[in-house]
Amino acid sequence: MGRPIQIIWKGRKKPKKRWTLNIQLIKGKEYVNKLKEELKYFLKENNNEATTKQNIWDTMKAVIRGTTISYNARRNRENYAKQNNLKFRIKELESQLQNTPKDRRLQYQMIVTKHKLNVLEQEGLTTKLTAARQIYFEHAN
Repeated sequence: MGRPIQIIWKGRKKPKKRWTLNIQLIKGKEYVNKLKEELKYFLKENNNEATTKQNIWDTMKAVIRGTTISYNARRNRENYAKQNNLKFRIKELESQLQNTPKDRRLQYQMIVTKHKLNVLEQEGLTTKLTAARQIYFEHAN
């Protein structure tokens, strides 16, 4: 018998995901206003004779990307906090309803809170569904 063969396979490296603009953000007025404000400031500061149009364009793309990433991160953080608060509120209401199950006010608050949580979760699912459709469309054929 010879020596055993050892195979070391590192696998394929996944290519880095390229950044793409989230189309859902463009539908929001808050994002559009923030982006307009950032671009006005950028053009006021950088549009002069010394810089080339290509340099301004490339830098502006980076500014848009950075603004979008920071806006999206803040929005996701806020949505996550809202969901956690609503889940905590539902647990509180459930414990209160166990003590007084016939209280109409608590029942109504429970329904409203569950509805708010459901709406937030549906928004997240809509975003994921749109992304899945886009990936399916890009990789068709």
